[in-house]
Amino acid sequence: AVLLSSDGEGWCANSANKRVMVTDSGGKQSVVEIKNDLGLDLIEEPKEREAEMIKRLKKQGVDVVKIDTGGSTDDESGKKKANPNFAKSNVFG
Repeated sequence: AVLLSSDGEGWCANSANKRVMVTDSGGKQSVVEIKNDLGLDLIEEPKEREAEMIKRLKKQGVDVVKIDTGGSTDDESGKKKANPNFAKSNVFG
């Protein structure tokens, strides 16, 4: 049996749980794990899925204004740039 836990930090954390880039009310961006991500992949409408992710993050006590699930970050000019370290899925095999 393989046990997965939410040990570690950031992109290197050892977990099967979904991680998203969170922008907080102060504009700071950080990678946050959604600890209860069960069923999120069953929500087909992207806006509904994003709203549910934000709801669950807030329930975890996360200060979240918006999330990015695509792996891009804002550069100094405010334009989006891709983050090559971002995995869209935490399923490896």
